[in-house]
Amino acid sequence: MSTDTGDQTEGVLNHHLESVETKNLDAIMQDYDEDSILVTPDVSIEGLDGIRGFFEAFLPGLTPGIMANFAVDRAAIHDELAYIIWNAGDEIPLGTGTFIVQNGKIKFQTFAAYTGD
Repeated sequence: MSTDTGDQTEGVLNHHLESVETKNLDAIMQDYDEDSILVTPDVSIEGLDGIRGFFEAFLPGLTPGIMANFAVDRAAIHDELAYIIWNAGDEIPLGTGTFIVQNGKIKFQTFAAYTGD
């Protein structure tokens, strides 16, 4: 692993997780650019406007209970690739995300969460 590339990927991932935790939409959007793609189980979203719209709808659902129980169970970082497995207690027992980071921006991200519903 290239240390510089892995360090940059880890920095962007940490910034992203902190920004989601604080529900800071503008900070979240700093991690993306117009070429970024976010893939969820339901849809693929391209570009800043679409990704902003996703987070505008997503962030209000992050209840205090979810955020109090949020934990990253595993993070694997290999150069431009980061993969996380996470949970938020009983409300979200399993979540995953994959990130490809280039030039300090999330270029490609996958997101999935199991809520048990």
